[in-house]
Parts: sequence; C-alpha cells; structure tokens
Amino acid sequence: MHSPVLRYLRYFFAILSFIALAFLFIDYRNLIPVGAFKAATWFQFGPSLVQFIHAAGITSAGFIFILIITLLLGRVYCSALCPLGILQDVMIRIEKWFRKRKIFRFRKGTWWRYVFLGLAALSLFTGILTVFNLLDPYSNFGRIFSTLAKPVVVLTNNLASGILGESSPVTINRFPIRGFDIASIVYPLIILLLLLFLTWKYGRLFCNLVCPVGTLLGLVSPYSIFKVSLDKTKCNQCGKCSAQCKAQCINIKTQEIDYSRCVMCFNCIGPCPDNGVNLGRFSPLKATALTTETETGQSKSRRKFIGSAFLLGLAGHLFAQEKKGGVFEKPTTLAEKKTSAVSPPGSGSVEEFMNKCIACHLCVSACPTQVLQPSLLKYGLQGFLQPYMDYHANFCNYECVVCGNACPTGAISEITVEEKKKIQLGRATFVKENCVVYTYNTACGACSEHCPTKAVNMVPYKPGLTIPEVDQSICVGCGACEYACPVKPFKAIYVDGNPVHLAALPPKEEKLERNVEDEDWAF
Repeated sequence: MHSPVLRYLRYFFAILSFIALAFLFIDYRNLIPVGAFKAATWFQFGPSLVQFIHAAGITSAGFIFILIITLLLGRVYCSALCPLGILQDVMIRIEKWFRKRKIFRFRKGTWWRYVFLGLAALSLFTGILTVFNLLDPYSNFGRIFSTLAKPVVVLTNNLASGILGESSPVTINRFPIRGFDIASIVYPLIILLLLLFLTWKYGRLFCNLVCPVGTLLGLVSPYSIFKVSLDKTKCNQCGKCSAQCKAQCINIKTQEIDYSRCVMCFNCIGPCPDNGVNLGRFSPLKATALTTETETGQSKSRRKFIGSAFLLGLAGHLFAQEKKGGVFEKPTTLAEKKTSAVSPPGSGSVEEFMNKCIACHLCVSACPTQVLQPSLLKYGLQGFLQPYMDYHANFCNYECVVCGNACPTGAISEITVEEKKKIQLGRATFVKENCVVYTYNTACGACSEHCPTKAVNMVPYKPGLTIPEVDQSICVGCGACEYACPVKPFKAIYVDGNPVHLAALPPKEEKLERNVEDEDWAF
C-alpha cells in the first residue's frame, strides 16, 4: 500500500489522542466529565498493565489491545496513541520550521534499551514502582503537563484576567496555584530537556533507548503481519526514505528495516520516487533481522539548548507558590509530629497506594481543591513523586471523589460519596502551644468552623475564650482544620496520616431542645 492516507490516519489519531490527554492534565476549570478520564486513559499501556497486575478485568485490558494492534501493524501505539511519543513528533515538527533540511541517518540499535526494560520490569513485578514510574512514557507526559504546562496555562489565564480588568465585558476568573513546590518540577524539567535534545539531534531516540514500553513493543513488532518494507527491485538506494525516518531504523545500504525500532509513522513511504517503500502483508514467522553494520555519515553538528533552558528556568522562577496571609506574624516553634503522609481517599493504605500508583499526576490535575500534590520523600524514596494530601495547600472536599474517578491504575479506587464519608485518612492532632488562643489570648475557632464532621469543638478555656478539642473517633482526616489554621510555619492542628485507612464513627447529631410553652405560636 502506497498512499498518503496512511499518514493522514496517523495524524488524525495522534492529534485526537494528544489533545484529549493533554486537556486532562491542564483542565484547571474542571470541565471534564467523570467518565472521560477512564475512557481517555484506557489505551495507555503503562497504567493499564499496572492495573491488570493488581486487578485483572476488562477495564484494565487496554495493554492487551495494544499488543494485538502491535501484532497486526507494528508499533503504531508509539506514533498514534502514546502522548509522549506524539509530543516528540510535535517537537520535530517545530524544529523543521527552523531547520527545514533536517536529515535523519541510520543508527544501530543499542542493548542499553534492554537494560532499561529490565529495570522497569523488575520494578513493576517487585511492587516497588519507583523506576517504572520514572521511565513510563504516559507518567512522564502527565508530569510534564501537570507540573510544567498547567501552571503556565493558569498564569496565562490570570494575566489575561488582570489585563482585561473588571470593566471589560468579557470576564475571566482568576485561579490560584496551590501547593507548588519548585523541587517537584526538577525531574519533569529534566525529562523535557532530554526530549528536546534527543529529538533535535536524533529524532525518536528516547523511544528506542529509554522508554521501556517502546522496547517491549519492539520485541513484538518484528512479528507483525503488516510491515513497511523496501522493494529491492525498485529501490535505487537514494536514501530519501532513510532521511525521513525519525526512528533512524532504515539501513539503505542493506535495504533492511529494524522493525524493533520502527514506530510506523509512514514518513518513509511518500518521499520514495520509485514507489519502492510500501506497507504490505508479511508472514509473522519471517521477522527481518537487521545487520550490525556500523553507521556511517553521522551528523557532527552539536546544538545547545541554552535558550530553551533559560526560558524554562524563567518560567519555573515565576511559579511562585500562593501563600495565605494572616495577622499572626509570630512564627510557631513546635513542629508537627507527623508519622505518616496521608494517601488519597480510596487508596486503602499507603503501601497499597505506592504499589499501584505510577505517579502520572492525573489525580493532581483533576483535584478541584488542589490538595493532592506531588511528593518528594513524603513516602520515602519508594514513593518518589507519588501524590499525597498536602493540607498546607488546601483540604479534601468532604463530598468529592474525583481522584478515584480519574486514577487509571486503580491506585485510588472509585468510591461513592457516602463511602468516603466513613473513611478515616488520618487523625487531627491539636498542639495548644501553637494555637493563637494560647499564644495571643484571642479568639479564633477557624479549625472548628471548617470541620465537616465537628470532630473539632471549641471548649471553655478562659473567661470569654474557648480552645479547640479534637474527637479523633469521628475525624475523617480531610485536613480542613489544618488548612484553616492561620499560624505558620507549624500548624496548631494537623492531620497525622493513617498508614492503613480506618473507619470513622458517624458524626454526632446535635439535639435541639425547645421549650414549647415559651414559643410564640401564630394561632
């Protein structure tokens, strides 16, 4: 088959997939309906595989579908469905605007890709997902867009709101950026800069060197039924197809293709003047082996990305964390003695959450209150970059279950609002020495006012003053009290996480006693 229709079909699916997934991570207005999260991520190999390992079912069989497609058409997932792969294509396209005569040259595959695959597999099947999370393409895409792109979009929105002002007929609401930690952008920024460098110099080398999903599909793709091939009777070894191969897998000298690295982009079909490159049906048992002939004629030019690094660094500097103001300027001195981080509602326990979470940060982007934030070492090294409940950033809405609907791996289970109200994520602890009632002899009660279960009550302290008292049995660990507490840096009330989520007792109902005889009846 020799037709530009193949490329147009790939463009269609790639654009659709990229826009859908990108919008999931930058939707700061929370416009996406609940069911769209699972539909958009079902085709993603990494999260589907993790979910299948822990709970086999049709909802987690997306990776099986990808394997079947790979057996039919090769690595089309890498060029039409993988968001990180499509992001690299976007980078290559933008690069051509500045360097129109970009020429790719054949490069041998390296055994290092199998080392990365082995490390990712070991991480996956031992249940310690740290390495897998750092290499998985979907997770890296999610971190880039939720941690780097989304704040830029929000800042742009707020800038437009400030420019238009209140007198403008068009109203643009401002949105805060909560809990932003400059350290959390380091790894996504490194991956983004690595992608920029590799795509500029070597095309899709990241997919064929670092990405474990690409390497795994590369073990299957040589046995696919339909392949792109060179017709040796027509090929005059002009090299035009090889010059367009961003996977650098066409050896024009031997007229062979390394199918383990071919991402089926179909860019090689159109440039051939003699119709020597075609998509056809092959026997799965006749996988073409590529010779190990050394590469010749590599480009010697080296490009620096100082400008890109500077702009990204400047953007990172502008991502200032929004802090709550307060009238109590005296800093508190007693540190919060938290023994465990708080994992999201529906995760069951910290250990179970770490074993299933791939740190894609989709829940971070979906969270309406932005209480879910990327952790560094809150769970230890094993939970690097996995989300946790940051109650200094905000609190968990008592009736919100969005994170469970968004999670693609089952690390956060889908639960109902009523089920969530019974889950105790942690327990509130009161530190009197940090409380403004104790230190300033003034009334406060912010923690009690914001507690949805009334686990925090104000009890008599001094004449005219009341002070918080916590009933941990009905506390659900939502963090509303900790977020509302006006003191800093250490809160007077904080939530210590439960390593295993417990059941909270139902809130106590307040009984109102009325003296009927004293009431003024209207009849």
